[in-house]
Amino acid sequence: ENGGGGAGSEELASAVSPEMQKHLESCVDNHGKMIPCLMHPGQSYIECIDGCKAIQKCPDENSQRECRQLFDDNEDERNSCEEEVKWCISYREQIILPENDGAIAVNNAKIVNTSENNYHSQRGYIPWTQHCIDSSGLPTQTPGQNSVPGPDNLHNCYHSDGSNPVQRNLSGPYAYCGIDSDDDGTATPIICNTTFIGGIVSYNYDPRYRPWYTKTKEMQEPNWSEPYVFFQNDQMGISYSHPIYKTDEDDGRKVFVGVLALDLTLTGIASFLIKNYDEAENIVAIIEEAEPNYLIASSTGTTGVKKVLKDDHSIPCPE
Repeated sequence: ENGGGGAGSEELASAVSPEMQKHLESCVDNHGKMIPCLMHPGQSYIECIDGCKAIQKCPDENSQRECRQLFDDNEDERNSCEEEVKWCISYREQIILPENDGAIAVNNAKIVNTSENNYHSQRGYIPWTQHCIDSSGLPTQTPGQNSVPGPDNLHNCYHSDGSNPVQRNLSGPYAYCGIDSDDDGTATPIICNTTFIGGIVSYNYDPRYRPWYTKTKEMQEPNWSEPYVFFQNDQMGISYSHPIYKTDEDDGRKVFVGVLALDLTLTGIASFLIKNYDEAENIVAIIEEAEPNYLIASSTGTTGVKKVLKDDHSIPCPE
């Protein structure tokens, strides 16, 4: 995941296991300080229905057709119709409320109080981590190997504050590391120490909330997104997304399991405007026609994205 796109999966483990529990202590802030991976009021999370084993017809037009009614007298057309039906894993989005206030479920814009389920704000998450990358595209924290020059221009790996070097060597049977199967069928968690190497900062990120993912799940076909702000670097970009499927072993159904996406930043447009209109009397800018009318690029190099307080958009977020 480079910005807003990447690989999104429907099949995330929902049960609490030792491999999952270890992630609770694996987060770091912008300064490299270890912090617990806990969610806060207002954040969303996915709650599985029937352990994320229940499936339903996906929302696209082809999947919603009643093939038997439409082609009751034509077996070939009915079979062809049923082959185009996709099935989606059932889950609901929940939002954390202040402790002991419960949670709310968001289903098709309908708010449902689920406080009787005794939810609370102390929920952990598996972090998504931004890494320093070497020239081969692999995570690194070895001095001098970071592909992006740091504040000292020595290609060292620093946390987001630009002063604390990254020195992360967590090891153990983390969920990321996978499972080994012994000859007798026993599942043994793999011990690894490279999962967090070069990890700059941790985020609570679930692609299933992102517009490129939800649009692809709804359409069930490849598509290009509208310009939007990437999660990782606050840059404007677009994504090309493609749905991923598996065939159910029991009934042969085509089950949607995630999205593979390619991100394209729009920084090249800004570079073009700066190069060609740097000495122009007027400022040249490209603005997205559709709302919210994003500033895509300008000849001054001004970014169209900034972080502001949720309650007052005129006040920038503190560093």
